[in-house]
Amino acid sequence: IVAKDTPNIYVEAVTVHDRPALKIPTRLGVDRIKFLDGRAPKVMWAERGKGRAHPYGLTRAQRIGGETLYIVNGEPSVWACSQSNVPAVCTAAGEGVALGPDALAELAGSGFAKLAVVYDRDQAGRDGAHKLVLALRDAGLDARALELPARLGPGGDVDDLHRLVGDTGLVRALAELPELRAALAAVPDPLEPLRHVKDAESLEKALRDLKAATGHLDWIGRQVCRERAIEALKAGDLKVT
Repeated sequence: IVAKDTPNIYVEAVTVHDRPALKIPTRLGVDRIKFLDGRAPKVMWAERGKGRAHPYGLTRAQRIGGETLYIVNGEPSVWACSQSNVPAVCTAAGEGVALGPDALAELAGSGFAKLAVVYDRDQAGRDGAHKLVLALRDAGLDARALELPARLGPGGDVDDLHRLVGDTGLVRALAELPELRAALAAVPDPLEPLRHVKDAESLEKALRDLKAATGHLDWIGRQVCRERAIEALKAGDLKVT
């Protein structure tokens, strides 16, 4: 696979455990195995215990340069971006795996001003994108999640988008993606139970009400409540009567 203005990407077709696969070299010194038969597991490390989540493709992305680094799902989506002269990486570990301190430090020192997470059009992709954005923001990085177009269908990814728009259209297609919004209509104001606290007894009741108001939320909803509360407190929005 040859990408414009970047080194060649060498991928070897292999058979692993009697299954067709691609052997993908990484700079960790251990290969990533991507199976092609659609069965689980879809990916694995060639040597157990030696692989980890890291920004795969970062060196090529830095050679391409630009203001925004795209974080996509899977090596083929990284290759599609490289071929289209779009700086992109993947975590080489799937959408649900958290980045460790070393990987976060690499992204912080990558030279890109902004990070845009563009994961697959499914629930795992949406949840993983929001989770990663929160982790990136907690690390002090400017990050947001973007949503792929519905015309890609369920499970569509950046590689599918590239197939649709081609090399010349991917830059614009990614730049025009809307921000991914969680279904947050049911997320309450996290500070509302605390706005009418007058004494220790009413504080205890307010804390119980707060727990009840947020107990039904999933992990993302609770994190959104946390972010909203922090923003409101910073803005001096909590008026205790």
